[in-house]
Amino acid sequence: MADKNAGGNRLYHVPRVTYSYTVGPRKYVGDLIFPGIEQFGLGSNLQAHARADRYAVGKIVPVHYDPADPRVAVLEPTEIGGGRNIFGGAIFLLLGVSAFVLVIVLGMA
Repeated sequence: MADKNAGGNRLYHVPRVTYSYTVGPRKYVGDLIFPGIEQFGLGSNLQAHARADRYAVGKIVPVHYDPADPRVAVLEPTEIGGGRNIFGGAIFLLLGVSAFVLVIVLGMA
């Protein structure tokens, strides 16, 4: 487990695992559970341990890899923080539309 400080009083926890997988004749080693875990982590040490426990030593689990670059792999093809990205994008979209409307309205005046 790695505990990281996200600034202020927010501490987050990153579970650590290592796994190996084979694509064709080549063997690879990965350590990423899911995209975004390094940036956002999990809220508690208990959650981080529970997530790591899903991938106990010796357990056979599916690995999802990029067929174009098999070195890029995850155990869970989901992203933490995706909702934050969508929310941020929506804010910028609204600001852009508002600016466009203002330009149109002021240009007509």
